[in-house]
Amino acid sequence: MTAGWSTVFARRSIRGANQTVFLQDALNNGMWSLNGEWSAGRWNGRVQGFVAADDRGAWLDLSRVIKGGDDMSYGLAMHAGVTHSDWLDAGPGRLSADRTVYRAGVGPSIMVKGITASTQFGIYTDGMETLQIASTRLSVNGNLTSIRGPVTITAEKTFAFGGGAIISRRRDALERLTAAVRLYDDFALNVGLSSHRSAWPDDDSRGDIRAAETRFVLGGQYTVTW
Repeated sequence: MTAGWSTVFARRSIRGANQTVFLQDALNNGMWSLNGEWSAGRWNGRVQGFVAADDRGAWLDLSRVIKGGDDMSYGLAMHAGVTHSDWLDAGPGRLSADRTVYRAGVGPSIMVKGITASTQFGIYTDGMETLQIASTRLSVNGNLTSIRGPVTITAEKTFAFGGGAIISRRRDALERLTAAVRLYDDFALNVGLSSHRSAWPDDDSRGDIRAAETRFVLGGQYTVTW
């Protein structure tokens, strides 16, 4: 079980037709996080959650080793998550500010000497529309989902798309890179960088609403193991 506190430095913007600015802001605030990991036999699980001033979320990762080996292992990875972002209230009414977003995906994973890669496909829904998801996750120094070493690096790229068109203008893209470095005993330094971009289509493509957030996270975490 790991708990921590971090400072979040974020830059946010919401733009509409003719580059109309609904929101453009740079801020920093605090964020609490809680992680729990579990491993038994061929199963690994991890639960993560965070609470900040204007957004919150939680997700669950499960994986199972199907074929193990000394150098390479194959498995199945599953991901489910929920997030809510209050800062989208600054945009037009058709944004999903008052809606909670749910994501779920499943796909194959492979582990080679502590480097784990997983590609997953699934769905994204906010209660009013459902999109398709394609995501890729890469983890250095861990099992299929768990973290075990003094230095851990995790990269994630998720792209959600849909809304009816073959080349959809309704989309949601997330890119995230995190690292944890154990400083002494059970205390670690946590660093993260992420980019989140969303687009909501209008009848005229020039009127599409676009939201973007870039954030840098710096903090500490303490782990209890039993």
